[in-house]
Order: sequence, then C-alpha cells, then structure tokens
Amino acid sequence: MSSTPILGRYQIKTNFLPQPTQTVKLLQTDKAKEFLDHELEECKKLLEIEPDSKWAILTCFKLLIAKRDPESKHQAAILAEKLKVLDPAHSAYYSYLLASK
Repeated sequence: MSSTPILGRYQIKTNFLPQPTQTVKLLQTDKAKEFLDHELEECKKLLEIEPDSKWAILTCFKLLIAKRDPESKHQAAILAEKLKVLDPAHSAYYSYLLASK
C-alpha cells in the first residue's frame, strides 16, 4: 500500500514540501535571520504610518515569533496585547501563537 495520498484518481505528491525540522533549520541560517530582520524593519515602517493596523501588527507579531530569541519574544508579547485589544474575538489565537513558539 502506498503512503501517497490519493484524491479521486490523482495521486498527490507531498515529498516536495519541507518537513518541520527542515523549516526550523532554514530559520536558523544567517540568511533567514537577515531576511526576517529586513521584513521586520519594513513592517515597522508601515506601523509608523498606520499604528492601529491589525494586519501590520499581526505581520510584525509573526515575524518576531519566527526570530525565536528572548528579546523578540518580549516584543511579540507587547504586540499580542495590542492585537487582543484591537481584535478581542481572536485573543485566544494570539495567546496560543505566543505560547506555542
């Protein structure tokens, strides 16, 4: 029996997708850190223009979580609190994202 999922009569090839451990290794490279820092700076520029933009705050929040260092985690916690005020319906989601990384 094949482990490849089948949808209708078409086989779905999933071996091209990165595995979770590969993703973590990719995020730990210098290029990845450089990329995250660049994207975070761009996101902060957007926040200067629109400080209450939920989507800009959420993007910065997720970038900070991806950096995986204590200072970034602290900054992400501050943004999570702001997101909970702006979008109380999803406050549990923001808490979950902060706690899970």
